[in-house]
Amino acid sequence: MKNTMKIVAVCAALAAVAAIAGGIYLFLGQPQIYYTQIDNSKIQEIDSDDEMKYEYTLPAFSEDGDEKEVSFKTVRHLREGAYLKLSLRPVRGVITWEEVEQKQLPEDAETKLSS
Repeated sequence: MKNTMKIVAVCAALAAVAAIAGGIYLFLGQPQIYYTQIDNSKIQEIDSDDEMKYEYTLPAFSEDGDEKEVSFKTVRHLREGAYLKLSLRPVRGVITWEEVEQKQLPEDAETKLSS
């Protein structure tokens, strides 16, 4: 009986450690990088308690050309046709974005964005 209790306690401790590690990865792990191009016909004005007043929903492409639809909020309309480098994390979505030049796009992402 005591051995069974020890095994259950060890399993519970391992499960707790795994849950904590998974949570840390989801919020602090290496972000995924995607690229998109601003299309102001895809912006929506939103009601928000913070300063973010607009939301874009756009197709984005990884370095390998894998597609994902992403949404992110901004305080203003962004420049039509601008290319953005997006950092995404699981669960949280887009955590940062920055404008980049077309020549900075990975080849596969550029091909997908220009088609």
